Amino acid sequence: MRSEMTLGGEKVMTNTAVGAETDHKTTLKVKQKDIIRFDEGILGFPNSHSYILIPHEPGSPFAWLQSVDEDNLAFLLINPAIVKPDYVVKLPQEVTKDLKLTDVSDGLVLAIVVVPEDPRKMRMNLRAPVVINTRERLGRQVVLEDTSLEIRYPILSEEEQAKQY
Repeated sequence: MRSEMTLGGEKVMTNTAVGAETDHKTTLKVKQKDIIRFDEGILGFPNSHSYILIPHEPGSPFAWLQSVDEDNLAFLLINPAIVKPDYVVKLPQEVTKDLKLTDVSDGLVLAIVVVPEDPRKMRMNLRAPVVINTRERLGRQVVLEDTSLEIRYPILSEEEQAKQY
């Protein structure tokens, strides 16, 4: 169960640890200015519109997109350029307009990561990135028309996947 309240412009949420099924509780103090608005929601989750971006852990390339609306809803994200340096996103004009993206430096492009039972086989979705206007705090998951972009792009190379940990 989640409890929440607003205190001096901060929304205080108590919920289970981000992205994990656990008995541990984590309290997140969410400032209104940190909330990213997804007017269309994320694909498959159209009713959750407010999210915050939380670093996974120090030194990690991952972050969590945690719903403020639904406490058990979070997406693991990564900057796809870390894994695929030649990854380029060509946004439709309607998306840049909706996100009020007038300066490329305000844009942040992240890929949703899926981690299967064997984490060495984790994948990211290059075809439907999450795009955030960091200045306006607006976000959208965009399905790109480029069919050459993979939906299940491996994060680890075949050599790294073959290693025994």
